[in-house]
Amino acid sequence: EYSSLTFIASNELSQPMDISDKPTTDGGWAEFTLNTYLNTRVHDSFPECWKQLIKQVRVKSSAGNKSTVSAVSDCYIFIPSVSELDINTNTSPYSNEGTQISHFLNRMPKTRICDNKQYWTRSPSVGWSNYVYSIKDDGNEQPVTSLSAKHYIRMMISI
Repeated sequence: EYSSLTFIASNELSQPMDISDKPTTDGGWAEFTLNTYLNTRVHDSFPECWKQLIKQVRVKSSAGNKSTVSAVSDCYIFIPSVSELDINTNTSPYSNEGTQISHFLNRMPKTRICDNKQYWTRSPSVGWSNYVYSIKDDGNEQPVTSLSAKHYIRMMISI
């Protein structure tokens, strides 16, 4: 389902977190622990008036575990895909994960910096079964970030 507006946070959540408690990326974003956490605990913490505004949307990511097939997850709160942050990731499966956010279009990596902290994307690395893309503290992509790493969360919502 599509929305009228989608917002990306200018700051990250205050504590770094794991993206998944599984040993592989099998299932992609749809199966990541972080997806469940954002769409239950974090969503439940919003005031009722905000929850009425936030729309549940269908979010795509690679199905993980080296797959080029897309998986879909129904989300109220999600994190950006690598293709939404960088026009240079236009190959499958990344090109199926979303359209680049206009703020980042034709801009240098510095526009992706978020408080000089590394943060997760929802994009599993297609060449590996246990790595996910993240954005480094300098705004560049990190395609081989271990699932066991703790990074910050840059949330997105749609209304």
